[in-house]
Amino acid sequence: MEGQLDIYSLLYRLGVTANYTGFFQTAYAAQLCATQPERLLLVTKWVYPDVAKQYRTNWKAVERNIRAVNSIIWQQGRQALEELAGRPLPHRPRTAQLLAILSYALRPEDQTPPAGPGGPSPVPRGVSPRPKAAGPSGPSPGGQAACPDETWLWGVLGTGTALLRR
Repeated sequence: MEGQLDIYSLLYRLGVTANYTGFFQTAYAAQLCATQPERLLLVTKWVYPDVAKQYRTNWKAVERNIRAVNSIIWQQGRQALEELAGRPLPHRPRTAQLLAILSYALRPEDQTPPAGPGGPSPVPRGVSPRPKAAGPSGPSPGGQAACPDETWLWGVLGTGTALLRR
């Protein structure tokens, strides 16, 4: 129940009220992603169907309602969203990016964002650090990620295709 109150107050601060159907669906989706961040990799398969089942609707309606909430946040709470993201957002985030920002904000206080190169970097629950897969230019030296302190959120806030970076 406490987690629900946290996400509800967060959505209210971002300008979304409970009279929107997407309010509760976005809250539930953010909670799912906060407890299992790997769901952010395939939201249409790993988030929307579960939210649709919970609210007895279909996944397309869930996607539409979360997009509507995203638009409201972008119009009414852009500054607060940028504060949550930790950087200016040049364009409206995609739904997976919005869910990443919201679920990151729901993390417990003892899990803080990275302090920069060489600084502390907690890994979200359920995600273990692992080497980066070889890309088109080949593996990085030693087969490890260029920055092993990167967390799932920082990749998500990138270009949108960076969801797979860790």
